[in-house]
Amino acid sequence: MPKHFPHAAPTPPPSAAGPPHIRITLDDGSRGPLVLTPKNGGFLGEFVVWNDGPGPLTVSRVTTRGDEDDPRLPPRVTARFADGGGGSSVILAHSSKRVRVTWIPDREPKLHEAVGHIVLTSNDEAAGEVAMGFVSPLEGPLSFITAHLLTWLLALPLLVALIALAMHLVGYKEEERLRGILLGVTALQCILAILLYEGFSGIVTRVDGNDGFQFIERVVVLRSMGVEYFVGVDGLNVSLVLLTAILGFAGAIASYGIKGVLPATTVSSRSCSPVRSGCSFPSTSASSSRSGSSCSGSLWARSGRGASWSRSAKKVAVYAGLSALLLALAVSALYLHSDPPISRRHRVDHTFAIPELMRVAYNAKHLSLLGFSWVKMVWVLLFLAFAILAPVVPLHGWFVDVIGDLPAP
Repeated sequence: MPKHFPHAAPTPPPSAAGPPHIRITLDDGSRGPLVLTPKNGGFLGEFVVWNDGPGPLTVSRVTTRGDEDDPRLPPRVTARFADGGGGSSVILAHSSKRVRVTWIPDREPKLHEAVGHIVLTSNDEAAGEVAMGFVSPLEGPLSFITAHLLTWLLALPLLVALIALAMHLVGYKEEERLRGILLGVTALQCILAILLYEGFSGIVTRVDGNDGFQFIERVVVLRSMGVEYFVGVDGLNVSLVLLTAILGFAGAIASYGIKGVLPATTVSSRSCSPVRSGCSFPSTSASSSRSGSSCSGSLWARSGRGASWSRSAKKVAVYAGLSALLLALAVSALYLHSDPPISRRHRVDHTFAIPELMRVAYNAKHLSLLGFSWVKMVWVLLFLAFAILAPVVPLHGWFVDVIGDLPAP
C-alpha cells in the first residue's frame, strides 16, 4: 500500500514545452506589500502566484521567512494555498493560484502588528526563491493617526521648518505668528509622543517578532536599489522620543520671548533625531538632538536679524556637512557589502533595509581596505559622524561658538 506524504510536492504532469516562469502579485496586479485585513478575530490576506511560462510550475514550499534562531514574525502566522493544497502545489502553464496568509494573534498578544515576508520555492531556476511582503497594520479608532505616529512626529516639525523658510525668503516679518505655530506644533508633538509611549508594550523583545520594533511603518521608495522608508521604536528609543518632545515644547516656551529669532528648525531637529535613530543608531539620539537644535538656533538667529553669517554659523555648516559626508560614506559601505534580497527576479544585489543590514555577517566576509579591517573603518566613520554633532571632545570646538552667538532670554 503506497504511503502518502502530505507535505510533499505533487508530481507535475509530463511534457513540458519550456521552463516555468513564476510571478507573484496582488489582485490589482501590483507587487505588494500585501495588507492583511481583520476577520474573525484574526487577520487575512491573499495574493496570486502566476505561471507565465509554457511548462508546469512546481511550488515546493510556501512558508514565512524566519525560524527559531532568527524570529522575524509574531507567532501563529501561516501561509497556504487557498485551494487546499497546503504548502505546495503545481500551477499549470499560463494559469495561477492564490496563497492565503493568516495571522491569528494570541488572546493577549504582545504585538499588535506584523511585518514580514512569505517565501516561495519553485522549480523556476531563473527566479530562485521569491517573496511577497505583507503587513498587518495597527487597528483601532483614529488609526490614521495612531498607526502613523512616528510619521506625524517627523512630518509636523518639518512642515513648520518649511513655513519658516518660506517666510524668510519672501521677507515676511510677523515672527509672532510663527511663534504661535511653533508652540502649537510642539504641544501637539507632546500629545503624540505620549500616545506613542502609552501604546508601547514594554515586554516585547526581539524574539517576539518584528525585530523588537513597534509602531513600524515600512514603504518601498526605490525598489531597484532596495531603498525604503522604515521607522520604528524599541524599548530604549520610545523613552527618548517622549523626552525629546518634552524638551522641544520647553524650548519653544523658553524662546517665545526672545526677539529677532526664528527657531522653527529647533523643533525639526529635536523631533526627527530620536525617531530616525530608533531604527538604527539609538545611542546618539539625545545628544545629536540637543546639538542640532543649537546649530539651527545659531543659523536662524543670524538670519532672523538680517546679518551675514557669523563665524559660528560657518563652522556649523562645515561640521554638519562633514558629519553628513562621513555618515553617507559609512551607509554606502554597508550597502555595497550587504547580501542580496530574497528574490533574484528584481536583479537587486544590495539593500538599504535596516533589518537586513542587521543580519549581514560583515566580519565573516573578512573585508579589508588599505590593509585595515573594513568593519573597524566603517565603525570609525559612524562614530565620527555622530561624535561631531554630539559634540564629543575633541570635536566640540564649534559648540562653544554656537552657544556664544545665541541670544539670551
